[in-house]
Amino acid sequence: MHDGKMTITVNSYLGKLKKTQIGRVYVEDLDDWDLGDKTFTWKDSLPGFELSPKGEITMDANMPPGTYQMSSNVHDNRRNENAVGYVTVNVLLVPEVAFVNQGSMQLLLADNSNLQYPEDFIRVDANGKSMMNTFTQEMVKYMGGNVVLDVFSIQLDYATLQTRTVPVLNIRFSAHGSPYRDSTQLNGLISANRYDLQNKMGATIVGVGIDMCKFTVCDSGCQTVSTADFNGVVVSANSTVLVGVNAQSKDECTCPVWRPPVQCQAGICHNDGACHNTHPGFFCECRNDLLKGSRCQGTTRSFSGDGFAWYKPMPACTSLNISMQFMTLQPDAVLFYNGPMDTKNSDLQIEYRDYIIIQLKAGRLSLEVCSFFFSVWLSFKIPKSESISVLVMLMLVYARRQTTPFESVRPEDLNRDNLRPYAIEGGGEADNDQYSIANLRKPVMPIEGNGLSLGPPAPVYTRPPIDDRLRSQLHDLESDQNAAPFDEIRIYEDEKDTVSVVTLESLGSLPETERQQNGNNWESRFTS
Repeated sequence: MHDGKMTITVNSYLGKLKKTQIGRVYVEDLDDWDLGDKTFTWKDSLPGFELSPKGEITMDANMPPGTYQMSSNVHDNRRNENAVGYVTVNVLLVPEVAFVNQGSMQLLLADNSNLQYPEDFIRVDANGKSMMNTFTQEMVKYMGGNVVLDVFSIQLDYATLQTRTVPVLNIRFSAHGSPYRDSTQLNGLISANRYDLQNKMGATIVGVGIDMCKFTVCDSGCQTVSTADFNGVVVSANSTVLVGVNAQSKDECTCPVWRPPVQCQAGICHNDGACHNTHPGFFCECRNDLLKGSRCQGTTRSFSGDGFAWYKPMPACTSLNISMQFMTLQPDAVLFYNGPMDTKNSDLQIEYRDYIIIQLKAGRLSLEVCSFFFSVWLSFKIPKSESISVLVMLMLVYARRQTTPFESVRPEDLNRDNLRPYAIEGGGEADNDQYSIANLRKPVMPIEGNGLSLGPPAPVYTRPPIDDRLRSQLHDLESDQNAAPFDEIRIYEDEKDTVSVVTLESLGSLPETERQQNGNNWESRFTS
């Protein structure tokens, strides 16, 4: 048994990580499995860290970010050997902005690969490098350097591919310089360099971004919502330990449309714009007159022939409107594309091969849409001139990839509300005569013979004029001793001839002129 060194990286979401067991003291020992024969005691300790006799290190809750160095005496009771385990704990803060702008990927766990267990992603080889180091270095290189990339969550999960379900490792990370890089860029870089990353890491990327809407059963759109709590997820590879954020992703059946807040929020105005509350609402004061967006965002982009603008993928909505205006001197150009970043297809990928592309071909505007259900190609002729200025408007219909199975009607699905409106007295309250046919005043005639004859027509009852009907009922109510002593307006025309007992004294308290005027206004409405 010899002295050993270990590094524990702790990612604390919002700095509120709960009290967590973050790892076990490491020393070099050929029979490392004989923990029962070893005893661990602090040699150099720090407040906020506890050490059990079996070597487990527990960190207190809400530990501030920083680097903590400690050491432990290790005694082998059977061999009477001693060693020292040196421990370095790096506590990193994972702010909300890092979590919101996270990039993510899903790596395949397979017996015939270099990635069989979660700890294989952080295990250091003889050259002092790990799969996580390789991924971090390559991503920083793709972004041109001057970026700090932090892997803050490693979790075991399962992914549904196009043909089967496989175990995967969810990797979540963030990149920050000034400011944080957007998740669209991070995931896009993985997609664009997918096979280069796979070769250098020695692992298969089955999914870029954790998208729970791939196989959604939502009817009105879908979005993936990621959340996290203050528990830690420990991945240990002996001398290297990573305590990650316990994150979850789920699908929500709603179209991810941006809704403006009721007041100013941090980062609501882009490009250093100043936000002002208007109670309710807000507006952004832009510091650059060339920024025409309502939130000081740019609305115009210019390209010299080899550039592009990267936007978030099209959301999974039942309908989507996209408009753009372009002006170009080139007869051939790609104007809009949404789809996979490569042309290869594999059953070890979650993504579908759907795409939409709008481009100019020899001065003609062409649209091509390819999905699981159909493929469409359209071409439009554009008048040629020295410059071309066109407004393109699209309405895209998102076709769900699943069919909802037919479900038989269950007894609890039957709606047995009564037919009378809730505004009428008795409607919806202790109404035991639901669907009472008397409310319809349509007698049900028995079917005679073989059912082809409906019998004689129902008799037609003459009804008295509405004014006589009201006078008769008003007389009965006024003479009723149990009538309510207060004025009240109720429904007097009812198909079942059952009405509330009320008075109309207030109608007789008006001056003669007003009473005559009111009578003229209502007389035409009650003429039978």
